[in-house]
Amino acid sequence: MSFGRKGLGPDEVPAGAIPARRAAPAADHNPQVAAFIAAERSRAAELGIPSTRYHETGGSLPEPSVITGARQPGPRKSMLLAYVLWWFGYAFAAHRFYLGDTTGAVKQAGLFLGGLVVMMIGAGSNTTLVVAIGMIALGAGFLWLLIDMFRIPGMCRRANAWADSPQRYFD
Repeated sequence: MSFGRKGLGPDEVPAGAIPARRAAPAADHNPQVAAFIAAERSRAAELGIPSTRYHETGGSLPEPSVITGARQPGPRKSMLLAYVLWWFGYAFAAHRFYLGDTTGAVKQAGLFLGGLVVMMIGAGSNTTLVVAIGMIALGAGFLWLLIDMFRIPGMCRRANAWADSPQRYFD
């Protein structure tokens, strides 16, 4: 039994693959292309543009500021300020807004404040079930805030990495 190509015997060798399209002729053999490239290189040398061919004389690696585009890093986020906002602005998820997690901040503040409102509505109408639902939501909000106490360093690192990222210019 053969595990090779269909229809080949055990001792037969398959023929080489046939390319789907022919390779284009090399640009080095075209005298017009070679003349154009030589003219562009000489024009770049006259203008003082460094060569990108590092094996040639005069070719060197570009400076790091040229590679990065001389971008300044964005504003840094302070972990101390994030903890202060966590302690005093917990009901509004101020620490998450500060660290750039707007979606999580809206969810967290909505859970906490919504649970508080539902609990107050239930207390005003003397409905125990509504108060219990509000207390469950409020408890979930407090639990999320306690978990955030341990997540703030990672969120701060992520916010600072985002501030240094070139991707921030496109969002």
